[in-house]
Amino acid sequence: FTTEPALSGTGGILSNTAGVGTEVFAVRGMEGTLVAAQVEGTYRAFQRVSFNGQALRGSERLADTLNIAGHIESMELSDVGVVTDRGTCESLFATLTRNASFESSGSVSGKQSLHIRLDNGLTVQLLIKNDNLSACGTWSCPEFLEAFEAAVN
Repeated sequence: FTTEPALSGTGGILSNTAGVGTEVFAVRGMEGTLVAAQVEGTYRAFQRVSFNGQALRGSERLADTLNIAGHIESMELSDVGVVTDRGTCESLFATLTRNASFESSGSVSGKQSLHIRLDNGLTVQLLIKNDNLSACGTWSCPEFLEAFEAAVN
């Protein structure tokens, strides 16, 4: 936590709540995607995002930064609908990770969002604008959005 985050950009979500020196833990089964830290006496989960213009390490792909396959209970895409069948959710997620192409290390500021509820009770959020999803960088995946809409209908 700093009173004036020096490395933050002018837009997007800023996580500036954990004190300097706070111990950070990987969330079991979500390594590389979610961590937890104690903030004001309560453990809070934090999702991996890009930082200071950096998103990926080496040859990482979306599946590396969003390591949640096998843990998805439901997906909700705002303005589209909800998918609660676990098999369909896993298939949609496979479509996303298989077809997503990295666009930039920035993020999108769309009004649409995808909430992915996990079997540990946590929910991962991706912001969406047009065909781009923000998940530790910006990824283009019109195939996922089309498949999601088809699954809801």
